[in-house]
This record gives sequence, structure tokens and C-alpha cells, in this order.
Amino acid sequence: MKLFAPNAAIPAPYDAGGKARNLITIADRVRVSDFLVCASHSGGDTALPATLARDVAAALDEGDGVAVRSSANLEGVAASQFSGLFRSHLAVREGALKEAARDVLLSLNHPAVIDYCRLRGVEHKALRMSVIFQRMVVADFSGVCVSRLGDESDDAYVELVAGLGSGLASGEKHPEKFTVSRTTEYGVRRCSRAQPATLDHQPVPASRDTSDPALPSGIPTGLLTALVDSVLIVEKALHSGPVEVEWACRDGEPFILQAGSFRL
Repeated sequence: MKLFAPNAAIPAPYDAGGKARNLITIADRVRVSDFLVCASHSGGDTALPATLARDVAAALDEGDGVAVRSSANLEGVAASQFSGLFRSHLAVREGALKEAARDVLLSLNHPAVIDYCRLRGVEHKALRMSVIFQRMVVADFSGVCVSRLGDESDDAYVELVAGLGSGLASGEKHPEKFTVSRTTEYGVRRCSRAQPATLDHQPVPASRDTSDPALPSGIPTGLLTALVDSVLIVEKALHSGPVEVEWACRDGEPFILQAGSFRL
């Protein structure tokens, strides 16, 4: 394996993996938290570089640690998302970076991943795992955004929690949910609170206001519209139809953490 900066060409036989490729594609179009990629080798070599922890910490750790995320070669593409199946770690300090990276690599062979491959008709032996190291965004708010709710829909869907989004994925935090129009009227996106729903059940808009709905205390005005502006840029850049984006907001500015195709 070899460590690459996102602005460097990643030559064969190395592969950055699906999520890292997506981040590299959008990094010059929207605000993405800084990252490095430890790319896999087609020969299956999973040895981590000797200076990995030092190099990553020097580049990305501003005192809050580093996020360590998976990037398998088939992850984040339309036919095989592997959503939530691989390991990730937040706020990892230099002394634990290699251990966290190894844990991500080992998650490639988790029984749940093997079962997923069997059900989806994916050859497990063809999987290769790369690792994303990303600067932590100490988030005021974070969540997920799906760029389109259905083939005929004009709405994006946003889930939002206070602080880091890890509690959203684990179910420990219950998100605020909104629909936001993809189109604008006089430069304004229509925002509405969504009825209780999940990404597996299309939410029904509760109202059709022409401005941000009454947001919970502390959420910056205009955050939802700014977020959807970025997500639609991601959708266009990836040429993949609807996308699902993990995001974090700090000081009123949304950062994109990862992005991939979304299966309707």
C-alpha cells in the first residue's frame, strides 16, 4: 500500500477505492475536509507504510485527531454500495492510526461483507480495501443528505443532528429531518420539515414555505440551502444519478466528508 495526496495521480497498480475516487473528483468543486489516501495494490499487498502514522498526523491532525474511513474498490458505486458494512474511526491520534487502519482493512473479511457479496452477486475475492485519512471537522451539526427522493421528485432529503454524525449512524441520536427543493424560485430553495421517516421510506413534506423552516436553536440560517447547493454539485460531478452525502457543519459552513451513489 502507498500513501497519496488527493492532488497526486494514483497510478496503476494502485487503486484509491470508490469513496476516495469520489472525494478526489469533487475536491475542487465543493468544500471537502482535507484527506490522504492509503491506496491498495492490485497484488493484494496490505502492508501499511512504515511512516504512515507520522505522515498522516503531520498533514491532518490539528489537535482533534483524524477520521479513518474505508474505501473499497466497489464501495460507493451504484451496483454495490456496502453502506455501513466496513469499519471507520473518528478522532484517532497518531499513536493509534495504524491500528485503526488495520481494523478498516480487516473489515473487508467480516461475515456481513461476505454475505452481502453473496446476495449481490459480487465476487468477494475481487474486493480491495484502501483507507482514507481525513482531517476531523469538529462539527456543530452533521448528518446525511440524499440529493433526490425519487425519479419524479424535486426534493432532496436532509437528516441533521447536533455534534458529530456518529450518533446518527448508530441510532443513538434522533435526527431532525427536512426536505429541500432541488430547484429554486427567485434564488430561494423551498425547505420543509419532513414527517418522521428514514431513507427507506419517502418523507412527506409538512409545509411548503419559501424559506428555511423554523430550525432548532443554533442551526445557522441558510444551512440547508447551502448544503443542497453543494450536494447537487456533487451529483453532477459524479454522473451517477442520486447521491448520498455525509456532511458536517462548522461555523456555519458545510463540509462534505464522503459521497456515493444512492439506490432509490
